[in-house]
Amino acid sequence: MLLAQQYSIFDVINYQEVIKINLSFDLSSLQENRRNKDAYPGLLSFTDQTGQLQNWQVDMSLRGKFRR
Repeated sequence: MLLAQQYSIFDVINYQEVIKINLSFDLSSLQENRRNKDAYPGLLSFTDQTGQLQNWQVDMSLRGKFRR
């Protein structure tokens, strides 16, 4: 029995050079509801090594104002 393999974004982004990545999401909605722990939808886009545009649905959430 073969199981469908789940791919991660890191399986697709395997480059030797730096690539341009676009992250699109509703920043005002995320900021207005910053105390809410819900995830908000976003879109991560980039062009892969074959020249194909990759669009990945992502979930955005805030982790706090300060990192140590």
